[in-house]
Amino acid sequence: MTRILVGVLFVAGIVASCLPAQAQGTTGQQTPCTATSALQPQDPGYREAEAFRRFLQSHQIILRCVAHPTIGSDFLGEVKSASFQTDAGPITVVFFPTPDGAEHVTSELKVTHGKYRYTFRTRQSGLLDHQVMEFDAPFHFMISGAWFMITFDARTEQALRFALLGYPARSTPSQ
Repeated sequence: MTRILVGVLFVAGIVASCLPAQAQGTTGQQTPCTATSALQPQDPGYREAEAFRRFLQSHQIILRCVAHPTIGSDFLGEVKSASFQTDAGPITVVFFPTPDGAEHVTSELKVTHGKYRYTFRTRQSGLLDHQVMEFDAPFHFMISGAWFMITFDARTEQALRFALLGYPARSTPSQ
């Protein structure tokens, strides 16, 4: 049985400016992939991104693009990651090595003066043992198997939860 961890990340506005228009809360369409932004077969994580793409499509989530991530690259030292532009919204996934996968990533949140300081930890060989990130804009994250998934709004999170769990899950309250 797969354990699913859900949480909320808060990321700085400068990262949000790199996201597709839909992720920024505007009514515009997501930015289309270009030849330079699209993930290529020689890129780290391409094979894993293809598996995640098949997962999304098998759950009727329409994929527009698989691209280099705007966040999540080199997360805890793991370079395999990709951003997925879908009809449900943008999703970034970091692909951790098996057998431990993302299931062994833990997080701690400290809120100070309106800043959200996350400490992520893992004890996986070849990866950083921890990474500290400080942010101020909301992001949601989910963990399932080798996948550390970051979504940018509640609608996208719900679609992903439905695909993973088969039913809509309750939202996790933010701090």
